[in-house]
Amino acid sequence: MARTNDTDAHAEALCLLRYVTVFDDNTLVGDDLINRYLLALDYHGLASAPLLDPILRRSPLLLGAVDAVSHLLPDNILRKKLLIAAAIVECNPRSAEALLPRERSRIIIFFSLVGLTLRILLKWIIALPLFLIPSFLKRNARAR
Repeated sequence: MARTNDTDAHAEALCLLRYVTVFDDNTLVGDDLINRYLLALDYHGLASAPLLDPILRRSPLLLGAVDAVSHLLPDNILRKKLLIAAAIVECNPRSAEALLPRERSRIIIFFSLVGLTLRILLKWIIALPLFLIPSFLKRNARAR
């Protein structure tokens, strides 16, 4: 059964949904999305999976670093949770405006690509020292 009343599970759901969201306004991630996410975890057998450390729920930058590293780790619970969160956000009608294509100039596209590239580099700069703490990675990325 989903842990819909569990404060920590709710905080993790909010964190992961905000992490994968494309909204500039994080207030669009409300209780309806959180409840759908928790029910989806239950449906996929992940409701009993260990929760992320509280530090990751408070720090999107650190979560991004663990996410970057998690692509390299087997049996990855974090990736499964993020895929569920992404599916929940994509299926939300409020995300259509942000996800649908729109006209953009080449300059805007170029600077968007530069910004995304810098974000990826920053995630990996923060992620590399995490390899020195394998217990932290195991607990948060492949804890099963």
